[in-house]
Amino acid sequence: MKPPSEYEKARDALIVAALIVVGIFLVFVILLAQARGERIADAGWGPLYSPECAEVHQG
Repeated sequence: MKPPSEYEKARDALIVAALIVVGIFLVFVILLAQARGERIADAGWGPLYSPECAEVHQG
C-alpha cells in the first residue's frame, strides 16, 4: 500500500477540521437552547413547557 498523497492528506485534514467546527457549533446550539429553556421555565410561559412543568421549575 502506497503512502497517502498530499491531496489525500489535505482532504483528510479538511474533513477533520469540518467535523470539529460542526461539533463546536452543535455544542453551542445545545447550550444556547438549554439556557433559553431555563429562562422560559423561569418566566413560567412558552411553548416548550406545560403549566405543570413550569410549576416544577419555579420551585
